[in-house]
Amino acid sequence: MRVLVTGATGFIGSHVVRELLRKGHSVDALVRPESSRHRLLDVRGVTFWPVDLSDGATLAITLGRIRPDGLVHLAWYAEPGAYLRDTARNLASLEDSLRLLRLVSGGPTRRVVLAGTCLEAGSRPGSGDEPIYAVAKRALHEVALSGRSGGMTVACAHVFSVFGPWEDERRAVPSIIRSLLRGDPVDVSAGDQLRDYVHVADVAAAFVTILEHDVGGSIDVCTGEARPIGEVFEEIGRATGRGDLIRRGSRATGADEGFDAVGDPDPLRSLGWRPREPFPRRMAETVAWWESVRRARTGSDAA
Repeated sequence: MRVLVTGATGFIGSHVVRELLRKGHSVDALVRPESSRHRLLDVRGVTFWPVDLSDGATLAITLGRIRPDGLVHLAWYAEPGAYLRDTARNLASLEDSLRLLRLVSGGPTRRVVLAGTCLEAGSRPGSGDEPIYAVAKRALHEVALSGRSGGMTVACAHVFSVFGPWEDERRAVPSIIRSLLRGDPVDVSAGDQLRDYVHVADVAAAFVTILEHDVGGSIDVCTGEARPIGEVFEEIGRATGRGDLIRRGSRATGADEGFDAVGDPDPLRSLGWRPREPFPRRMAETVAWWESVRRARTGSDAA
């Protein structure tokens, strides 16, 4: 299958590209001209197309050249600490996404998988405190699912708490890992809220599985093993050997943190998907990866 991936240079996108290639698919990647490709420097066999999704004319020409059989759409504004509440940039991502869907709907593309978030189910429409990120994602998915036609299958994959190599180091898991590896104490909340953590390689495998099985509708990308986030802190402490540096309960729970995220893994599991490794092993692998990054940076600085 010839598959077009947007957001291919991002955290999840780079792993989706690797999984598609591993499964023998042909991969084209739409990337912003200024995007760094550091996550894919060792990957061969991808055709990169430097196109900004906001440039409708160039996008239309490029899609006409690629003529993909399938689309995995991951591109979205995701600046850590800002993406949940930045109205202008989330609406811009929504506009770009709707344009992309409109353009592919008239071509040969028959399978589309859109990246969503667990916040779509957990947030409260009309409550006034719902993050615009969740509102915009849900709006895209409602339009896509209600407007699909011409034999095009659309799936909306709601990704739960993802972690693993190449995550933005400003996000929670890598930030805690890096601090502990440096020997710095970490202030965290009590961590009573439930989270379902999924390794990024398993998330990528889920997207490819959904695409290959040509299934539509809303699908949760989760393990079904939600745990208090405090237990995630403890697992990071065990993997780094520095759990003594975690100050649990020393920081108040943030306004956008105090919710439970529990999904339904059955639809995805019915397609044969399973996490390839248990959570503790995946966390240990992630810590080892960040340790290798730390050593490489330290060596580079010393040189």
